[in-house]
Amino acid sequence: MDVKEYLRSVWYAREEIERLSLRIKEMEAQAMKVTASISGMPHGGNSDAQALWVRIVDDTDRLYAAINGYYDCIREVEDFIELIPSDKYKAVLKLRYLDCLAWPQVAERLEHAGYYYDIRQIFRIHGAALQAARKIMEEENDG
Repeated sequence: MDVKEYLRSVWYAREEIERLSLRIKEMEAQAMKVTASISGMPHGGNSDAQALWVRIVDDTDRLYAAINGYYDCIREVEDFIELIPSDKYKAVLKLRYLDCLAWPQVAERLEHAGYYYDIRQIFRIHGAALQAARKIMEEENDG
């Protein structure tokens, strides 16, 4: 696996959580409308609402599994980043891949931490950090 793709696995896991959360909210809103519209009807006319609630429960289970996977992924990637010897490299990789920040936000957070780099310097540091990470990944795969 490519090191950049591996580091991005946190972002992909986060996106899955957001996707499932949004879908559950949409289905809950729809189920509430269906339930409200049939509440005055005799029993037995609510199969659509029941089916929606079953899907909501299923997707909620999937959401909890995705959240657990997300935190496992964060720990795994964070442990990997910790293998990199440079604190500067670690900081850039953590901000970019664990905190999922855009480049301007990475620069801002580094500035708050006492590092004053422009975006081009951060790109160079990022490139060097990826090289260091690739080397570690290759050593792990060879060992």
